[in-house]
Amino acid sequence: MHTLLLHLFLLLNQGFSPADPYKFSIDGRIEGITTGKFAVLSTEGKELLSIPIKEGKFYLKAELKETGQYIIQVNEAKRYCFLDGREMTLFCSYKNIDAASLKGSPANELYRQYYQMIAEKLDNKINGILREYRAALHDGDTVLADQKIDLILQLEEQRYPITKEFVQNNRNNVFSAYISDVVKDESFEKGKELYGILSEQIQHNYFGKLLKQHVDELKISAIGAVSPDFKIRSETGELVSLSSLKGRILVLDFWASWCGPCIQEMKYLKKMYSGLEKGKIAFVSISLDDSPGKWKEAYEKEQVPWINLHEEKGWKDSEIRKLYGIHTIPFVVLLDEQGRIVAKNLRRGGLQAKLQELLNK
Repeated sequence: MHTLLLHLFLLLNQGFSPADPYKFSIDGRIEGITTGKFAVLSTEGKELLSIPIKEGKFYLKAELKETGQYIIQVNEAKRYCFLDGREMTLFCSYKNIDAASLKGSPANELYRQYYQMIAEKLDNKINGILREYRAALHDGDTVLADQKIDLILQLEEQRYPITKEFVQNNRNNVFSAYISDVVKDESFEKGKELYGILSEQIQHNYFGKLLKQHVDELKISAIGAVSPDFKIRSETGELVSLSSLKGRILVLDFWASWCGPCIQEMKYLKKMYSGLEKGKIAFVSISLDDSPGKWKEAYEKEQVPWINLHEEKGWKDSEIRKLYGIHTIPFVVLLDEQGRIVAKNLRRGGLQAKLQELLNK
């Protein structure tokens, strides 16, 4: 009896093994053409499957290695989508494949639900405040502009907990691994937590493995870790090592001359800096400009009163940027007197509060 029950259990659950191929079908209707080709491509653009379109229709029954994000192609028209349903239907106009409707894919439905939720709870509000921020800058009202930035930062702080709850409610769907990798930002701690929420099946999926890889890469710059040393040139051409600056609390400000928000943040940092005890704290701005000339022109114009360094490899090839997992700027890394990473990606009030906490120790 026990053997029979075990056999039935294995049969019922055989579709959930990460090693099993993903079998599916797509019943397609394409407006605007009668003949052509429908194809499924990898996200790198390699054709994996194809079938002729006849009389504006096709029926594809096939298998892939696993569920996930793919590119669907109708002749030359392409778009990204998730394939994870067993029986799916596709309706689209050849002239507007971006508006295609793919029914029967739970991941695509979660994609729609998530971004609709984020738009309603955060992005629509943020976009409205951004318009008010730009208007304030245009009018020269820097006080109001700063207030608007603070409101945006407060809203942005909600993105992670909202996403975490969403992932908890959908831990067995490939979209949760995908969005976890996006929302973890540059945080080892967030990435590790989100990865731990995912089901074992999704952890073994491509996006689960990718999330784990990115989390492992961020471990070197995790909170509490001693920052790896590096050398970088100052405005005088001298090579300055991070270790030579130890003994003080360090605020590493990553920026570039072409980054408008960086320039605005620099103005805020200068106000903060003027009220701090200089013997215990050092600010260091690290430019990710490709052009040394643009960097020098910008820091001279902004009259930056602290150490100015330039990453000669620029944005794309910067090893320091990759070391800290920086994908967007402005970005601040806060180190204590021993060179340990205390915080990353803090802005304004959050940075000021953390600095005060360190000073009070």
